[in-house]
Amino acid sequence: MQTPDFRAAYDQARSDAFDRTLARLQAVSSEAVDVLAETMKTGTPTGKIRAAAIVLRLCVDVRMADILDKLNELERSIADMRNEEGVRP
Repeated sequence: MQTPDFRAAYDQARSDAFDRTLARLQAVSSEAVDVLAETMKTGTPTGKIRAAAIVLRLCVDVRMADILDKLNELERSIADMRNEEGVRP
């Protein structure tokens, strides 16, 4: 059985590990994009298609993350407005 303190510590450790992983990915992301771009120019036809598909997928993923952030912000704003007006969600 987990205590709330244990769960909070576990969640924090997991979040910290994820943040470190993201930092490492960000550090090499520029290099990875360079490799994809180079492969799109000089690779085999199959490699070019795969590199292009990866680039397009990443662009969609980034855009979706932006949209989700905006949606979350709007939902928080609506909840705040309802709370101020005394309206139930």
